[in-house]
Parts: sequence; C-alpha cells; structure tokens
Amino acid sequence: MRLKPILGKKIDSLWKAYLLSEGRDEKADILQTLEILAEKHLGSSIDNSSDPFPPPDKGSVAAGDIELGTIRYAGRDISPLKLKSDRLKEHLLVAGRSGSGKTNLTFVLVDSVIRSGIKVLALDWKRGYRDLKQVHPDLKVYTVGRDISPFRFNPLIPPPGCEPNIWIKLIVDVIADAYLGGEGVISLLVSGLEHLYNEFGVYEGIGPRWPTIKDLLGWLKNAKLKGRAAQWQASAQRILMAMTYGEFGRVVETQDNSDILKLLDENCVLEMDGLSANTDKVMFSEALALYVYRHRLAQGPRDKLTNLLVIEEAHNLLHAKQAGSRESVLENSIRMVRQYGLGYVFVDQSASLLSKVAFANSYATIALSQKLRSDITSLTSAMNLDDDQKSALSQLERGEAIVKIADCSPRPFRVKLPLFEITEGEITDAMLRSDRDGDSARSGQTGGNSAGSGAVSDGPEKEKEVDKILKILDEITASHPPADQEKDKQSHSTEQSHPPSMIMTREMIRFLDDIVQRPLSSTVKRYNRLRFSRRRGNAIKKELTAAGIIDAVSVPTRTGQVVLLQISDNARGLCIREGIFPPRRRESIEHLFWKEKAKEYFADLGYDVSLEHSVTDNGVVDLVAKNHREKIAVEVETGKSDIAANIKKLSDTDFDRLVLVATNASAVDKIDRAIAGCDNPRVPIERLCWLDIS
Repeated sequence: MRLKPILGKKIDSLWKAYLLSEGRDEKADILQTLEILAEKHLGSSIDNSSDPFPPPDKGSVAAGDIELGTIRYAGRDISPLKLKSDRLKEHLLVAGRSGSGKTNLTFVLVDSVIRSGIKVLALDWKRGYRDLKQVHPDLKVYTVGRDISPFRFNPLIPPPGCEPNIWIKLIVDVIADAYLGGEGVISLLVSGLEHLYNEFGVYEGIGPRWPTIKDLLGWLKNAKLKGRAAQWQASAQRILMAMTYGEFGRVVETQDNSDILKLLDENCVLEMDGLSANTDKVMFSEALALYVYRHRLAQGPRDKLTNLLVIEEAHNLLHAKQAGSRESVLENSIRMVRQYGLGYVFVDQSASLLSKVAFANSYATIALSQKLRSDITSLTSAMNLDDDQKSALSQLERGEAIVKIADCSPRPFRVKLPLFEITEGEITDAMLRSDRDGDSARSGQTGGNSAGSGAVSDGPEKEKEVDKILKILDEITASHPPADQEKDKQSHSTEQSHPPSMIMTREMIRFLDDIVQRPLSSTVKRYNRLRFSRRRGNAIKKELTAAGIIDAVSVPTRTGQVVLLQISDNARGLCIREGIFPPRRRESIEHLFWKEKAKEYFADLGYDVSLEHSVTDNGVVDLVAKNHREKIAVEVETGKSDIAANIKKLSDTDFDRLVLVATNASAVDKIDRAIAGCDNPRVPIERLCWLDIS
C-alpha cells in the first residue's frame, strides 16, 4: 500500500492480480514487479519504506483555500496542502527549534490568510513580522513601548459590552498570573478596583475619566491594613509599581482604548521588544487577547473566521502546568473563541513548555525539526507518532514539517514548505514612523501627546528610572537601619561590583520573585511551589548564583544548617527591569531567619508576639512578647551590631525583661561581655542562644 500514493489505481490493479493469481510462478512474477517498483520509487522494499509518513487522501487535505506547502512522500511531491480557512478558528500549533523555519512558515500562513480576506493580528516578541509590509504595504505595525509607532492600552477599562464587575475579576486574574501574585493579592486588587469603579462612576456610566494603574497604586498606598493583609499589600504594591515603571507605565496610562478596537478591522503587528520585562509582555498579551475575546463575546456568535491572532513565544502565556492546577483566563477562553470568529496560532520553539490546553484545542499541529528529547516526547504524544516517526522529528531538514490534522487524516504526514521571498530587515523604524505620520487619523489621535509618551530608550535615562524606583522602594520599606557592618558590606558591594546582566527566562523570573516573596523558604518547598524538579531547580539556582544575581547563605542550626537564598545588592536594578521589586536589605538573612525562630519560640510559650516594635525616641526592637504577666523585649544578635547600645536604648522603657538571642558562638561571647558591663540594669537581662530556640 506504500506504493499507492505514487502509482494510484495502477498499483491497486497489480495488487489485486497478485491476490487472485493461483500459480506460484505468476505470484512470484507479480511480487518481483512490485519489489522493483518499490526499489525505484521508495528506495526500499515494499514492507520497509524509508519514509515513515505515508501521505493522506488528496481529497481530505487539498480542498481548502489556505495553501501552506506540498505534501511529500518518498522524496516525491504528492499534492498541495490546503487548509480550510473556517477550520482555522479551531487553532493551529507550530513548534520547532530555532532555525527550523518557524518564521518562514508563519509568514506563508499569514500571507495566505490575508489574501483570503481574514484579518491578522500578530503579537511579535521581536521585530520580525514588520518585514511582511514588503508584501502587504497596508499592514499596520505598532511598536509597543517605543515612540516609533506607539500603542496605548489601559487594561482597567472594560471592553464594550462587558460588565465592569465581571471585568474586575478577569483582569485581576490576568495581572496576578503575569506577575505571580497569590490569592491574597487578588483579593486586595479586586477590592481596590471595585472602590475605584465606584469612585469614578463606572457603574453609573457617568465618566468621563477611567481609573488607571497609577490610580490603583495610589489607593493601595493609602490603604490602612494590618496583619496578613499588610503583607499582601506589599506584594500587590510591588506588582503595580512594576506596571507603572518605565515604558510599560506609559503604555497603560491612557483614557482611550480605541487603538484595540481598530486592530480587528486591520492587519496588524504589535512589536513588544520595547517592553524590557517578560512579565510586562505576558501581561500585555494576555490582557489584550482577553479584551478582544470579551468584546467579540458581547457582539454575539459568528459562523466564519474573521480574525486570526498569532502568538509568538506562546509558552509565556500558555505554560505547562501540573495536573490539577488552575487554568488561566486565556486558557479558558481558547475553548470558546471559535464561536465568535476568532482563531489562534500558537508558535513556540519548545513544545514541552506549552500547556496541554494548547495541544488539546488545536485543529492542526505542525512540527518542524526538533532537538530536545522533552520536546520530541511532547510532540510524539500530541501527534500519536510511532517509534520511526518519533525518530524522524530530529532529522527533518530546514523547511520540512510533520503535520497532524484532526479528523481529516488519521496519520501525520510530511510537508515541504515554500520559501517566503522577503528581504530581512528591509522595513526600518524610519519607515514605520513615516507610515504613522502619513496616516492622518492616527496622527490626529496621537500627535498631541506622542512626544511625551514614548519609551525611555537611552541608557542614562533608563538608569534614572531604576534609581527612582529604588528610592520609592526604600521609602515604602518600614524598618530600622541595618547594623554598621551590614551597611559597610552593602556600600562596598555597590561600589566595587558591576551590576550583573543576562537574558532572563520566565523560570528565572519566577524563581527570583519567589525568593523576594519567601526569603526563608526551604529549597524543597520552593521547588515544589514553583513546580520545578530538583534537577531543574538546582540548574536555575546555579546559573543565577554564577551570574551574581543571588547569594546562597548557610545558617547553622541545631541539626545542621539551612541554605537560604537572597537577591544580591547589585542585582536589584536587573530585577526591577523584570518587574520584581526586592526591598532594600535592612538586615542580614541570618538575622531575619532567627527573628522568625524567636517569634515561633515565644509564641509556643503562650506569648503574643509582634515584630519591629517601635520604642519611643529609641528606634525599634526586634520582637515584643507579652502575656498577662509580663512584657519582654527580644533582640536577635548576630554579633555584628553594637549590643551594648541595644541594651542601653531599652534601659528606660517599660519592658519587664530583656532577652538577647545569640545566633552563633561569637554572638554568645559578645552578649555575655555586654551584660557583664551593665551596672545595675533596671530590668533583668537574659541570654538565649540558637540552640535554645531551634
């Protein structure tokens, strides 16, 4: 049957003659003829063709209007591959290593889709899709975060037809997913946005002003919260500061979302390389896709595909999750958008990083050359490949692909993609700026504010923005000053070291954000929370440590030691660029660790414990433990601060007892000497050590 795609009905007749022949010699002659034909056309025997991808029936894959390439088998062209445009609203998935021809394939697809009258919107993480203007001069290219052809989008403005109370929950979920916020942050942001919607008259429709991210940040700064809510407040504040910082802050600070609605009526590219942080790109992409979907939902169902959204680097929005994990807002919408004339094309170089939702809801899966075993395994499962087909994935030539189409062909087949003739880098920023200026409608809308709304592109200006954020962070960090030795260490580190620089992956960003949010977490709990294997987690930790972005600190305990991670002082600027806002280090991580242990120790004894307790005119004390009988001041000493001064500042307070906790042997000696040097202390002074409280 492997000869049939090449010889057609002739091979059917020959095979039928073989089956009906009665003589042994006659069968042998026919079989010999078949073997000769197989050797000629397949390069192998009948039963062992070198090509494990037999072609599908021509009628099932050649009747569409979107031509992608040519189906090949045994080195021969069989028929064109033409997809039906209406089926594209069931989504496509394209996966292939770097250099395999993904961009060429998407260009071929986009070109064919545009020629069929369907509008295309490409979310471009680089600057590749602008070259399509050579073929389609009317293609609109917006430079998100750059003032070449700026684009504005306020995610707090609900799309037309979407109820504000519904949009609040949806957009807050998107923000939390992009910036790794927890349930407490979600609850706080929902409350804040609800307050602003009432204050701005959104529910009554009286406008005309809409709340922005800066308004939400202002509400959060003024909110008076206590306990766990105060911790959520700090996390939420860091997220909103990331959104208002730099170029992304200029994108979302607008009262007009008309740019988005225009996207559905034009062929557009949104270049996002102007956004320096991956988290900002994820936030922008997911919020935009959600906005478009909810707008179309309000307009009602459509029979035909009208818009195709191309999502590059799709794993950033649709990343693989463990079983039982909550689906994102975008994942939920993928199943439903096809009813409203929308389709997605998911493009990525690593299939193993993609969510199962992307695979399960794709009408066609297109696999180009693969390299990593994990990616080959993911595609093998998604496309139901046998062992020979699986091996072939790593042997595909550039521009070759394996295609599996749901319900059209039971087996995957090989396709040769045409080379899309285009000059790379032909379309320059100057051309885009000229195109923008020549569009009177666009110029009229943005001409009054474009000069002050572009991205900060100059290095010195960018550093000024970072310094500004660092100062704000220091202001919102409530603490006492670090010990003199800690100050000297920070100053020396800042002056003598150069800030680290490296390309950050989403996994690295998640890792760093978790360190900021949970500095005292154990390694095992951190990896489990981030869903990293031990091997993967250790690799990320090693890479970040080698780059000088994180420091590993060993803290001796009763049973051995714990290794804690912290952001290095020189990496704060890098973290800010990625949307992570580590507070200025006000104490060593060893001090923080034992302060928490001391809190647990006194709480277990039945005391009510508070941290960072202010002492009138005398700064703060690490902990205060009190019950109905006494009130204790607790100072955690690592041996680096002035212990005698700490005792003195508490001598005239109303505490009944002072407890000094030594975190190491050196601190024990220093505490004992300091206590011995006190003449007639007003209150009893007691020394504990790390062995007592752990």
